[in-house]
Amino acid sequence: MKKRLLISFVLASFVTLACKPIDVADITGDLEQQRSAFQDAQFECPSLSISLKLAKVFQQLGESHNAYNVMQDARNDEVKNDNDRLQWLITNTEIALNKKDTCAANKSLNELALFKNFQNGGKQYQKLRAKLYQSTQNTTLDSQTITCALTVSRSITVQSPATRGMRVVAKLDIAIHFDTDSAKLTPQGKTQTQMLAQALSAGPLQDNNLTLIGHTDITGEAPYNQDLSQRRAQAVKSYLAQINGSLANQIKTLGKGEYDLLTTGTSPQDHQLNRRVEIQLN
Repeated sequence: MKKRLLISFVLASFVTLACKPIDVADITGDLEQQRSAFQDAQFECPSLSISLKLAKVFQQLGESHNAYNVMQDARNDEVKNDNDRLQWLITNTEIALNKKDTCAANKSLNELALFKNFQNGGKQYQKLRAKLYQSTQNTTLDSQTITCALTVSRSITVQSPATRGMRVVAKLDIAIHFDTDSAKLTPQGKTQTQMLAQALSAGPLQDNNLTLIGHTDITGEAPYNQDLSQRRAQAVKSYLAQINGSLANQIKTLGKGEYDLLTTGTSPQDHQLNRRVEIQLN
């Protein structure tokens, strides 16, 4: 028995030593060819970089279920350190964004926020946060999406040297529109606030304390923008309280003006991207 175990150990060691990681840049061709090549490479010599590429290919082919399975297997088996966790979170968020899954994207994004001070985590976080908001700013998020995005984020637990002692803060940027240079809600702003009220009045988010944070663009003077952002956050709170009076005691407001921009660009599109209301569970 001991001899048989020794032979098995030697064979396993030989296979491990013979495993030569493949440079993912060497794999080309159409998506079907890439899928086949990445699957073969992963079978011969598993690695996180191959798994991440394979998951992206599955997503591009419309095979979301396979992409999800590859990502979960990679997190369980191939994520070994903080750098791996960072790369996994970036890819997982990108896949969710491409799938237009606001809930899953926001979950990954809020976990990625823990790595803002680790390597290029901050740059990637800001880029993906802007991309997520951009994908939703011209739509009205329904109450189920809001609930899902904030609930799953709150449930994340992370154990990592780079994030020890930190906790995930459940937050979501939401497009609530106002009249120009005003804290008056537009019809869209009222509709979106109604969806938010539904999410906060029942289910997992019911009775939770939260902060509404107003943001502006960089046009105008900073003191004016600071005041406007505060008034806009307060306007959302007031309308929520009109819908459900009990929400008034659960909500705090904060204005950040132009001091937490999603983008530093100066185009009209950039300004629109920076104008938003952030929901943050306390």
